[in-house]
Amino acid sequence: MNIKCLKCETVFELPELQSSIQTVRLKCSVCHHEWDYSLQKTNLENNEKVKSFIGLKKLMFLNLIIIFLTILTLVLLREKFEFINDYWQNIYLFFDNLIPI
Repeated sequence: MNIKCLKCETVFELPELQSSIQTVRLKCSVCHHEWDYSLQKTNLENNEKVKSFIGLKKLMFLNLIIIFLTILTLVLLREKFEFINDYWQNIYLFFDNLIPI
């Protein structure tokens, strides 16, 4: 578990604390600042992780919708894309004929 000093913002790595303990008195080894650390903060950090996971699920869902709409557009407008392909192929042939080999 990472804990940050409130005064100098030094980050310390501590082992997981017992769940029966609600608050712990900590002292920074750098600036000697003392403060009470509540285990409820770790619950807030876990809630933030859950929220970020939910945000990731929403992002994946939106990506799937975009992929589905792209495929649907390609299927519905495939005839028009064939004309576009012919257009670009003619431009390629035009420039290919301009360059002597």
